[in-house]
Formats: sequence, structure tokens, C-alpha cells
Amino acid sequence: MKFEQLQQALSVVLDAANDDAVLILDSGQPGPTVSVVALTHGNEVTGIATAHQVLEQLQSGQLKQRSGRLQIVLANYEILQDSKDFESLDRFRFEDLNRIWAKSGDGEHEYLAKERIRPYIEQSDHVIDLHSTNGESTSIGILMGPDTAQIEAMQSYLDTPYVLLEAEKFLSGMALVEYHQNSRKSGLSLVIEAGQHFDFSTIETNVANTINLLRHLEVLEGEPRKQVTHPKILKVYEAGIAKFAGEAITWTYSNAPKGFDFVEKGTQICHLNGEPVVVGCDSYIVMQQAQALHAGKEMYYLAAEM
Repeated sequence: MKFEQLQQALSVVLDAANDDAVLILDSGQPGPTVSVVALTHGNEVTGIATAHQVLEQLQSGQLKQRSGRLQIVLANYEILQDSKDFESLDRFRFEDLNRIWAKSGDGEHEYLAKERIRPYIEQSDHVIDLHSTNGESTSIGILMGPDTAQIEAMQSYLDTPYVLLEAEKFLSGMALVEYHQNSRKSGLSLVIEAGQHFDFSTIETNVANTINLLRHLEVLEGEPRKQVTHPKILKVYEAGIAKFAGEAITWTYSNAPKGFDFVEKGTQICHLNGEPVVVGCDSYIVMQQAQALHAGKEMYYLAAEM
């Protein structure tokens, strides 16, 4: 997918959106309010490609609304709008928009974006936040909250090999979906990690997952497709946090680490902050980073099968 095509996709959604860069599609029938969020991080552009395709299918009549309201929320969209090419895309301008939902700012870019979209997140019964990963990875669902019904729904309707639970306990700040979960105490609060940044082969699956969940939530017409192979449910129990910006990590368990590598109990996986890291149980290593973008950056997560 060309960079110009992404900017055009953004323009199409923006042109249909309100002054808060939120496109509200009201079915006219009672039902839930569901927000699909794109560009929480400015360089994670598969989300806007996904949102654009969903909008196109609604406009063409290929998809039809069933009930409630669908909101397409453009979070940190100005980064894509103002950039010239893929290389100039940044995750954020001032501070990570997905770590500041429990903080107050002083008019900085991401804090203004947070306040712009906050009312739409608060009024949403369900939130699906579309992301991608820095390193090589399969697609992932990251679910907030311990609700058994939501976990079962992800096993039935989400086409990803893995769903992570309790990742929010190990973040360096509050994420958008965690804020939603804390505000609503019910409903779906979900991140979908499509795969690695700029791997546009993931868009088809991302679109299919988004549509399937919107059907499950009864915002779109049609029966949701049940998955033949259910994702593994993994509980995050530890994260490696870099103490300094630019901190590099040395992986020792593999010369070519990639997302969801499995290691046995007692394996030394890396050196971080000058110390060896040894896993205390059979574990999956998730979303490995090579270098810290900032102090407090999560360099990996460790998760165990439930």
C-alpha cells in the first residue's frame, strides 16, 4: 500500500467526520455505542486503512447497520496527515497518547487529542482500538477486564492466534482501553494488534475481525462468524521495563526473536538494564523491542497459558 493511499483513506474518513475527528454513524435504532479507534499511535497506520474499508463497505451497502451507533474515532491522526512518507511517521509528538489517560497535561499535542476524544470514549459501551507492533509478530487481541463472557466471545469471534489478559497491569501508564474499562466497568475494551507496522497483508484479517466483532455486538447486520480454531488465552505476568531512553536489549535465547516465542522455565532470555532475565515458568515472550524509545518503555511481556 502506498503512503499516498493511506493519506487519502484518512482524508475520506476525516471529510465525513465532525470537528472532533469522530465519524458518528447512527442507525436510528436503539442499541449500543461502539467506538473503533484508529491512529492512537501515529505510525500504526493499518488502523486507518481498516476503518476506511469498513466505511467504504457501509457506504456501498455491502454492510448495513443493525442498531445503535458506530463511531470511528481518529486519535493522533495529525501525524499521518502532516507526514511526507513512511520514514517520517512518528508514534507520538510529545508523549505516548496510549499511556496518559490517568495524567493531566499542559496543552501538549497528545493531551489535547485525549481531551478531544475523551467524551466519545466515555459514552461508548464498547471500544475496539486498532494497533500494530514495532517488531515482527502475529496478530494479537489484548482484552481488558476479567469478564468470562468477553473472554469466551474473543475465543469465538476473534481471528488471532492469541488473546492476552492483564497486560494493563504492566504498562508504564494508563492506556485508552483501560480508561474505558475503568469508566464503564462492563462492555468490550479491546486492542487488536494487526501485526508488524506497515505489513499491509494484515489489513484483510483486521477488517474481517473488526466487522465480525461489530456483528457480534449487534451494530452491524449479519451473523458473526465463529472461529474453527480458538485463540490461546495467555495471562501476562511480567514486563521488562527500560530504565533509560535508548536502552538496548540483548536477547540470549534466540538470534532472531519474534513475537510469541515459547521458552521453558529457567531459560535466560535476555540482558536488560545490565541484569540477566530468567523466566520463572514456561512462557511466551510477547512484543519484543530492540531499543527503548523512552525511559519506562516496555521492552517485552512474559505471558503464561491459562
